Amino acid sequence: MGDKSIKRFYFSSLRSRLILIILLTLFPIFLLILYNFYEQRRLAFREIQTNTLHLTQFAVKHQGQLIEGTRHLLIALLKLSQIRQTDSIGCSSLFAEIRKEYPHYGSIGASKPNGDMFCSGYPMIRPVNSSEQVWFQDTIRTQNFSVGVYQISRIRDKPVIVFGYPVIDETGKIKALVWAGMDLAWLNQSIAKIDLPEGATLVVFDRDGTILARRPDPEKWVGQSIQKVSYFKTILDKGRGTVEAPGVDGIKRLYAFTTLEGLPEGSLYVKVGIPTQRAYAYIGKALMRNLTLLGLIGVLSLAVSWFISTFTILKPVSALIEASRRMAAGDLGSRAGLSHHKGEIGQLAQVFNEMGESLQKQENNRKRAEEALRESGRQWSRTFDAINDSV
Repeated sequence: MGDKSIKRFYFSSLRSRLILIILLTLFPIFLLILYNFYEQRRLAFREIQTNTLHLTQFAVKHQGQLIEGTRHLLIALLKLSQIRQTDSIGCSSLFAEIRKEYPHYGSIGASKPNGDMFCSGYPMIRPVNSSEQVWFQDTIRTQNFSVGVYQISRIRDKPVIVFGYPVIDETGKIKALVWAGMDLAWLNQSIAKIDLPEGATLVVFDRDGTILARRPDPEKWVGQSIQKVSYFKTILDKGRGTVEAPGVDGIKRLYAFTTLEGLPEGSLYVKVGIPTQRAYAYIGKALMRNLTLLGLIGVLSLAVSWFISTFTILKPVSALIEASRRMAAGDLGSRAGLSHHKGEIGQLAQVFNEMGESLQKQENNRKRAEEALRESGRQWSRTFDAINDSV
């Protein structure tokens, strides 16, 4: 029972060593596959990051042209005599003609320094005061071109983003403010012309995080806030950069964000997000495919090595062990019977057989010597008996 346990342990240990050798051979390949996976993931991230930044820059340029066009329009309007003279009737009549040329403005008009509107390109149903509006307060404070936040036009009841410009008299005081409210429906139509990768998003939002324009699904998201997304504070703090995080729709993307040019810093923002999951999923599938292939190679290698080792190593070793056990039990005629084997095991079997033959010869010589001694003893006994009989 003890011999069988030793043999089983020995074979198990020998097979374990063979398996270990194969696994150690496959381990560098496994590390190479993992390295390749992380390298591809890093390169994919950089490619997405580059594409996102390019798209963001293009979107900023596109929006910047719209903002610059609005600024030039307001500069042209503030030079009109009807504005400087606060001619309500003449100004409103002129603005009504101008807004036909610029239908993308949901409202256009002029207000006094106290906020009272005295001119509008659209009919005013009731008096309107803009003194509490963000765009109005910023224009008064900076005495420069300013922009507000998302609001519903009180003249046309449509979502707009209002741009304002001060009319300054000879004494340096603000005489009036001209403004134009860009129709957000038109703004969304304009960004729809920008080509985006599948699954990507483009968002224009104000300093409060309210979405002004979005692609895709503007009708669902315009007017919604992104303040609750994890990276909103990062956008406000940095102004421009990249971040990988879930958006308002819960889909994880790599976002590139920046402020719009031509406005006070932090007034309006643009962000473009490209989903990373699709690129990472492809790389993940490649990883699983490579690992599966490596696993199949490993299993095949183990099976082949198991089969080959059984016939080339384990069985010959088993024969040697059995022959050794029989010889230890006294059967000096026991032989390994591996004369056909070559290599180290064949040499070991040959040495074992030669040792067995040597031991057997010695045993035969010992037996012949013992038999000769016994025969000699018998002869001496017969001689002594003959002497005794003669006496």
